[in-house]
Amino acid sequence: MTAPNPAPAGRHDRWLTALIVLVTLLLIGYNLAMFYGQAYFLKGRQVSSLLLADPESGADRQVPVPGGAVLLNFWATWCSSCVAELPVLAEADIPVIGILKKPVRADHLRDMKLPWANYVGADDLFGDFMVSGVPVTMFLRDNRIVAVHTGPLTQEVVREWLALPR
Repeated sequence: MTAPNPAPAGRHDRWLTALIVLVTLLLIGYNLAMFYGQAYFLKGRQVSSLLLADPESGADRQVPVPGGAVLLNFWATWCSSCVAELPVLAEADIPVIGILKKPVRADHLRDMKLPWANYVGADDLFGDFMVSGVPVTMFLRDNRIVAVHTGPLTQEVVREWLALPR
């Protein structure tokens, strides 16, 4: 007795495999673009003001971004990595504008007693700045994005940013 020959892979199987590979590559590309894209696509973008909400009242207001060196810190009160980087931001000796991801507990924010202003950013603002996860910190000089850091900020990164040529 001989064993039956297995049937060759049909055209349907090849199309399904090709589709799975294509979708996988697109998902990998999308995730890479969202993680590293900020550093490439946002450099040079001018940011003179931002429409943000007050965490206490929820009222929207146009917040001016000062000239010179400024840090935009996208973070959340419920994010342990974000909270862990707060001392680095406090020691940076650069103006900081905190942009909070919802949900925000105003009482937690008050208890932190941060020396810089924090506002709530709308979901579309996070999308405009390609922020899909927090923390993300952007270094601006003269109202232009110079550098972007995803993940908890370190003193070394801040020193490198301040040493960048104008």
